[in-house]
Amino acid sequence: MKSFIRIQVPTTSLSADRAGRAAAAGVESYRLVRGRIPGPVGIDSFKGPANILLEEMIAGGFIDLELDNKVHEWRISPPAFANWQYYLPACHGRFNRRADEISLSDSVNEKEYCSLREANRMSGRAAFGLSLTNRDVLRTEWKRIPKPLPETGQPPIWYGLAIAGSGGAAAGSRVANAMVLSDDKWFTFTMPELTSGTSRGYFWSAAFALLTGYLDRGDCIAHPGSAVDYELSLGARWSESSAVLNHIASFQFDDLIQFTRNNAETLRFLGMAVLEETCIDYDEKHVIICDLLGAGINAGIYAYTGECVPR
Repeated sequence: MKSFIRIQVPTTSLSADRAGRAAAAGVESYRLVRGRIPGPVGIDSFKGPANILLEEMIAGGFIDLELDNKVHEWRISPPAFANWQYYLPACHGRFNRRADEISLSDSVNEKEYCSLREANRMSGRAAFGLSLTNRDVLRTEWKRIPKPLPETGQPPIWYGLAIAGSGGAAAGSRVANAMVLSDDKWFTFTMPELTSGTSRGYFWSAAFALLTGYLDRGDCIAHPGSAVDYELSLGARWSESSAVLNHIASFQFDDLIQFTRNNAETLRFLGMAVLEETCIDYDEKHVIICDLLGAGINAGIYAYTGECVPR
């Protein structure tokens, strides 16, 4: 699994003398200079201080960082911006995770470049050790971002709608009868054993369905899946756009199929918004069911990934 992080890098002002030493902006650097003045007997030499102040501006920008959580490697695609090497001397390396902190190091995991501390799941603080300045650390911010879209702009996602049926392994659970589409392709499926949502309740009747990482229907049906129940936090814009779909709870499945095909553009917008707002990796195999009624009241959206069977 991969995750993507954007690190904000501010513009930094440095003052340096001709020897290359750096100091904070506004601090004057000195060095001794030689000179000659006429004296009563011959010529006298002297040494004295001279103020040689050079100011350097290191332009800021942002660095988009890819973390490969399987092999614990990080990488960027240079040039991130004009002076990115001032902050990260390399474009790939190793990282270590300790509690709520991630440290970025070189490829042999010896020299640490940067430390990322989580304030929450989606953002936090970054600290760079800048050896060229008299400051030990430059502090800035980072946030999680969606995986960059492929050049075609069409990630391998399927998006659609689901209505609840009766049954399931747990009391109060919902069987999802769903239809999903991607461009001009579509198929239907059933998820027979949806979870009841742990202690929060999961009594949905109308849902948005999003599949990621599957190339076709057979790939989805053959994949065993995993029973994971978690919460997606989506913004008010997604809730407002999805609220118009709530009435599908009263549909028969044949009506759902036609309605899904007629609203393909709206459903694709919702699917892309889920990828962007929750930073889901669209190459990972997931079947996600989002409660439309819960989204309409800005509540948490509970999602489940699991096995699909033919309908």
